[in-house]
Amino acid sequence: ELAVVNPFAILGPALGRDVSTSIELVMALMGGSMPGVPRASFGIVDVRDVASLHLIAMVHAKAAGQRYLAVAGPPMSMPEAAALLREKMGDAAKEVPTRILPNWLVRTMAVFVPRLGDVAQNLDRVKLASNKKALALGWKPRSNEEAVLASAESLVDLGLIES
Repeated sequence: ELAVVNPFAILGPALGRDVSTSIELVMALMGGSMPGVPRASFGIVDVRDVASLHLIAMVHAKAAGQRYLAVAGPPMSMPEAAALLREKMGDAAKEVPTRILPNWLVRTMAVFVPRLGDVAQNLDRVKLASNKKALALGWKPRSNEEAVLASAESLVDLGLIES
């Protein structure tokens, strides 16, 4: 029987140089291509935890016909992620911006940089979601911080960010 897993922003270790849009955000923060950090928040889940929830949902009897939100916990803001990267990633995070961008500027930039559209739509919004159903199946996701740092470390290991 079918069980559905709906992941939020999927972070964690990248397997190769072709990275997801979510990991591109971490790469943009670390690579110096952002003049500042938008006031946006996102639910986060580690890619390894998405895989584990899929496996649990396939075999757990109570999962049939259910939908599960794959999210580690409360949303993390981009300023929080930037601060975490600066604190934990040393020289690899020397380009992470410290400025918070005004919302009007992010919305204007999104007109010219379509990938910023999702960010612009989430400015000053905190979308809460519950992972209680998934946790009830025995799912144990990594923290937002672990997922962000695993993304950053893999970007350095793959040579996509200089350390």
